[in-house]
Amino acid sequence: MNFYQIKLPKGVSYATGDLIQILPENPSEIVEETLKALKLEGNQVYTLISNDSTVETYVPEKITARQLFTQYLDLCGPPNRSILRAFLEAADQEGTSRLTKMLEVDQDEEVRTYLSDVNTSEFICEFSKYGIPNIDLIMSCCPHTKPRSYFIASSPMRNQNMVNLFVTKRKFGKNYKRKGLCTHYLENEDLKKIPIRIVQSSFELPESRHAPIVMVAIGCGIAPMLSIIQNKGSQNGPIILVYGSTSPKVHSKLMDEISKEKENGSLADVIYAWSDEDIINKEASSLGSSPEIENKTEDKILEVMKENKTLLWNYWSDPSAAFYYSGIPGPLPGKLKEFLLQLTIEEGFLSIEEAMATNNRHQVFVEVF
Repeated sequence: MNFYQIKLPKGVSYATGDLIQILPENPSEIVEETLKALKLEGNQVYTLISNDSTVETYVPEKITARQLFTQYLDLCGPPNRSILRAFLEAADQEGTSRLTKMLEVDQDEEVRTYLSDVNTSEFICEFSKYGIPNIDLIMSCCPHTKPRSYFIASSPMRNQNMVNLFVTKRKFGKNYKRKGLCTHYLENEDLKKIPIRIVQSSFELPESRHAPIVMVAIGCGIAPMLSIIQNKGSQNGPIILVYGSTSPKVHSKLMDEISKEKENGSLADVIYAWSDEDIINKEASSLGSSPEIENKTEDKILEVMKENKTLLWNYWSDPSAAFYYSGIPGPLPGKLKEFLLQLTIEEGFLSIEEAMATNNRHQVFVEVF
């Protein structure tokens, strides 16, 4: 997990719990390889004319080939069927044979193996030898780069002009050798300016500023929680954070941030759920993908919450208490709601009907990604 600070341009503001969207770029070496394969001059200027006004595009009207393939066409994601068809139109006999097999509904094992571990740039470089489609067809068919959304891990109450981000390094593909486009883009040490926009999330502050808050977060789901915690004033209700991840050894910066909030009184209680404290000593190839690693934290979250149910009830017993979850999708949000229902039954000495009616009066916010 990497920590970033982004200075906002004048006139751009954000609210507690908001998201920031970042439009990443393809690595320059991949761009140059793709331009070479397509026999395109990087500085050649093109004019974009859209035939469908309903299609959202970030591509400017005037653009060079290098700018187009750097910023706006996603060369690092898997090739889609449209780009396969585009190359089929220009292909010779050998290329037609290979591409036709790829477009079949029932693909053979060789085709499935190839498509499971190839990105769009590699596909273009491989199949350009059979024929090159016109650039307008490539522009229309190639997957376009989409903004990546990240929860802001800071509050405008602290600094209106700066946003903090905690970003997990995404790995995928065969032997997890491929990196997420945006996470890799942000790691560029020479990066000075990035395209951004602020987007409102479904998270809101509790209706009552005095309401206690119960937070559960996994991995980078900690970001909006930190935003809410930093928004806390001296008259706001207490906050308890349940945070799950692999190990504190790989989150030193995050641990420092959480400790500071606890020391200054913005955060009353913290419960950690570490699923693999020895992960730092393991080979990266043996860890699995980022979602697989995070999934192992689910059981640990529920385990530590059951161990601390008396402490959690001190918060949840207040009728105005709000609950927030931010993290991986799947069964965990539902299991957390079941836990809160059981907590209300056991600690509140209520029937299931009474407990359900009580819990329905609480504000509950869930964000998965």
